[in-house]
Amino acid sequence: MKSRTYRQVFVTLLGGVILINAELTTRAYSLALPQLSVVGTITDVNSGTLLSGDELEYAFQVTNVGDDPATLIVLSNSIPAGTSYVPASMWVNSVNQTDLAGDDTAEHSALDNKITIRLGTLATFLTGGTLLPGESTFIRFRVIVNAAMSPGTAIYNQASVSYSGANVTEPITGLSDSDTKAPGNQPHVVFVNTTPPAIQLTHSATPGASQPPGTDVTFTTAFNNSGGAPAQNFSVTELVHPNMIFKIGSANANLNTTGLSVVVQYSNDDGVSFTYTPASGGGGAPSGYDHNVTNVRFVFMGSLSQVAPDNNGTVGFSAQIP
Repeated sequence: MKSRTYRQVFVTLLGGVILINAELTTRAYSLALPQLSVVGTITDVNSGTLLSGDELEYAFQVTNVGDDPATLIVLSNSIPAGTSYVPASMWVNSVNQTDLAGDDTAEHSALDNKITIRLGTLATFLTGGTLLPGESTFIRFRVIVNAAMSPGTAIYNQASVSYSGANVTEPITGLSDSDTKAPGNQPHVVFVNTTPPAIQLTHSATPGASQPPGTDVTFTTAFNNSGGAPAQNFSVTELVHPNMIFKIGSANANLNTTGLSVVVQYSNDDGVSFTYTPASGGGGAPSGYDHNVTNVRFVFMGSLSQVAPDNNGTVGFSAQIP
């Protein structure tokens, strides 16, 4: 918002005498200005845990959210420390760009270790183009995580943009934002893990040693993620010994502070399928037991941390000695 001062002059004819009165008036006015929003996302192309050798794809949507055309638009992005640029991975909208200068609107400089992309309508290899209010354009490129990165190493990235407009005397600059809900422009941050998740299982039975017929034995399996990254999409499958009879309703899971949820499934064909529903007296078993159950599977949903105390829990069931 700007202001401008006007002098207003009032002339009155009174009895042949001209009276002149002047007053100053200040009026506010607005200049139409461009404003570019640069919103970014990051994707681990290899999925799962981010490891050395994985490819990361950075993507940015550049939108003119102002009320005047943005001109001479140029986006720059230094290649993040700890990564290397993937050749020929730059795209502007649906057009793949070369890495060389002078043949399209983008280039990668090995000397400066950065990419430069001129954006908008009528962009050339020399100058940036134009985005009208409400218009957007999209760019993406890839990097590869360097070898021998230490566990927990952070990789930071943030693009910068410069542009002009009809009512602008000096270039406007801005930064990309990875989280539009947080104040300010947030860089992308991801963490490298050099070791994958590793789930260890420990089995126990209570009571132990030899027991007489008719005894219920509780089998417990403790699980623990001792690896270097969270574990996802895993399950634990328990065998019901063929000489024992599964006790209905005994399957249980103690998930502690893991934040996981679990679904219990049963098999009556040695683990080929898990669609069986236990029934009291099944397979000629006593009431409350089912001799048809051969396996119990615990399917976990969520992410199991590698950091104690959120990295461990137990599952189990009971079976009777016939």
